[in-house]
Amino acid sequence: MLRRLAGQPQVSHPSSYFLWLPMPEQVRADQIAAALLREHVSVSTAEPFATSAHVRHALRLALGSTNLDTLREALDKVKRMIDVHTYR
Repeated sequence: MLRRLAGQPQVSHPSSYFLWLPMPEQVRADQIAAALLREHVSVSTAEPFATSAHVRHALRLALGSTNLDTLREALDKVKRMIDVHTYR
């Protein structure tokens, strides 16, 4: 399933139902989260989970709260939005 995010760094634990996607240096997680919400995909940025003033741009994806078809579609949208918002 996570192959849909091929090429994106991922941080997770094998028994976890969520994962972190660290964003490329030139990408703002809040902009991607807002764009995804307009596409009916809700993700979180790292900011609410931060314990210090410096917060790396990352998205937190919950994987266990939806059916597999919806999850596949959402992961495709996440990948597309990251690609669209990455300055080349």
